[in-house]
Amino acid sequence: MSQYAHLSEPDPEFVAYLKDHPREILPIPTADQIPGFKQGFIDLLQAPFAAFQKSHAKLRVQEYKIPVEGGEILVRAVIPGTGEGKEQYPLLFWTHGGGFVVGTVDLDDYFLRNLSAELQVTTLNVEYRLAPAHTYPTALNDSYAALKWSTLSGTLRQAVNNTDTLSVSLKKGFIVGGCSAGGNLAAALSLRARDDSFFHPSPITGQYLYCPFLLHYNAYDRFPGEQLSLEQNKDAPGLTKEIAVWFIDTYKAPGNDPELSPALAKSHAGLPPAFLQVAGRDPIRDDSFLYDRLLREAGVKTRVNVYLGLPHGFAMEYFMLKSAQQFELDVRTGLRWLLSREKA
Repeated sequence: MSQYAHLSEPDPEFVAYLKDHPREILPIPTADQIPGFKQGFIDLLQAPFAAFQKSHAKLRVQEYKIPVEGGEILVRAVIPGTGEGKEQYPLLFWTHGGGFVVGTVDLDDYFLRNLSAELQVTTLNVEYRLAPAHTYPTALNDSYAALKWSTLSGTLRQAVNNTDTLSVSLKKGFIVGGCSAGGNLAAALSLRARDDSFFHPSPITGQYLYCPFLLHYNAYDRFPGEQLSLEQNKDAPGLTKEIAVWFIDTYKAPGNDPELSPALAKSHAGLPPAFLQVAGRDPIRDDSFLYDRLLREAGVKTRVNVYLGLPHGFAMEYFMLKSAQQFELDVRTGLRWLLSREKA
């Protein structure tokens, strides 16, 4: 949308930081370079946070292997408290970013541990299988299997009581969230779960979408004049148009499937409230504005925070910026809003 073009104007603090810390534009890797590309992505975004990770003595970290079609995947739970009592917490189910090609449960580990401790929520982080070895819809199906696993209750589903294992009460809150490709998965999971009777006893109560991908570039013509950021921000730091398109093409994602492009869903009615965080210099910025409009038109409550002149996923890499610190505060405010009984 042309009214959002001003959001691409570079943030002055970010410009000053880049001047002192120039960043290379990542080239598109060849097939034999993809393993190194994946590790480089983790090193770039995870390593700097080691010195900034807060110490939380009263957290439990538990890992599980979940069977999925053709294999198994890892999930990591971070649970408040020592486990000595019977306290139960809301659940934040998390899918990491990385364009469906890179990323692990380690990517957002620091972020989720802090949220678990500060907000008193159990977080469950999913390591879905990645392209190019596992193309669409593997990431979504893996994540959906993990979502079902997380809600299993001995009284409702089967003998294994995973809600107790995770110290979770879904009545206190059941949020799906993710960044970038993970935000895409969170939105798609919300749509699929809305229409699945399995989740009717314990519906998702909120969705947290941080710089989400929500519409395949081949479907832009479905919304004339609304998807301009891919061109406006094609050379942005970090995620460029070229890399964004390469991610989607490597995932072999179809252009007209609403489970890949949640904006294309026939109806958005009945979805849980959504909290979106949008970076102004992000090539996929306009996905969020489009989705916010579609949700509101369907009667879904939304809350949107916008960060002018900043690139895709900026708070993960440029955490020292004032805007990234504001982002962290906004995350907590937004999640508390999703967890609140009354959402204005």
